[in-house]
Amino acid sequence: MKTEMNNIVVEHNGAVISIAQHYRDGKVTTQEAHVIGGEHDWLTESFGGNLKSLIKALMTIEKKLGEKEVEHKKYYVYLDGTYMGSTVTLSEEEAIQEIAEEQDLSTESMEASLVKLH
Repeated sequence: MKTEMNNIVVEHNGAVISIAQHYRDGKVTTQEAHVIGGEHDWLTESFGGNLKSLIKALMTIEKKLGEKEVEHKKYYVYLDGTYMGSTVTLSEEEAIQEIAEEQDLSTESMEASLVKLH
């Protein structure tokens, strides 16, 4: 039994959307688009084997996400000058907290610097 997976990941207004098509033994088993993380985590729309169906699924997700802009920024986080990781979040404080939790460290002496995205 051979499983093949095709995934495309895109972003829209701060939301991450995975577009997936999976095959098992040459037959399509999954065709869906779903939101990863955030308040709409696992919002999923299936689509058929044609372009109109895929477009409809993506437009449905776009509508459910709404058009409000979310001001996420990318931060690099450092501990005593040593790079500890990066994250995309709303604030410097959230970036420090997220990396500290991932690394199981105290937030004391941590600093975050905003990455300028072009």
